[in-house]
Amino acid sequence: MINISDLFTEDFILLDVDINSKDELFKAAAEHLYSKNIVNDKELFIKALYDRESIGETGVGDGFAIPHAKSEAVNKPAVLYIKSNRKIEYESLDDLPIDNFFMLVVPENSGNEHINLLSSVACLLLEDEFKAKLENVKNKLEIIDLVNKYI
Repeated sequence: MINISDLFTEDFILLDVDINSKDELFKAAAEHLYSKNIVNDKELFIKALYDRESIGETGVGDGFAIPHAKSEAVNKPAVLYIKSNRKIEYESLDDLPIDNFFMLVVPENSGNEHINLLSSVACLLLEDEFKAKLENVKNKLEIIDLVNKYI
């Protein structure tokens, strides 16, 4: 079973990202994951994200979203955290804009790994203390330590 702490490294934390929309978010994520050899086809990966979004919103409220995709465009599992430098419009349970994104990606043939990752991140985001602390951390190592403390 995959654990978030095995996948969550400095290479997969992007801070102060300049994005204005969901399109820009997904493109920035695809570019980054492609550069790390996690994704082998950026367009197919973005399509998988939108296909999942069409099922239901991944914005969980309080400024957080968990976009995710299970796709043949994914070479290996990854957890990507993106902190936008501004809140963007994004369908969310509380209808408020979002600036914190935990993106989960897994290969098409990964079985239930994505459910386990999704469950772990969702549990993190149920913790008000975790969310408050995450808003105040300033560097990647602090974010990793915080995530590891709460999982």
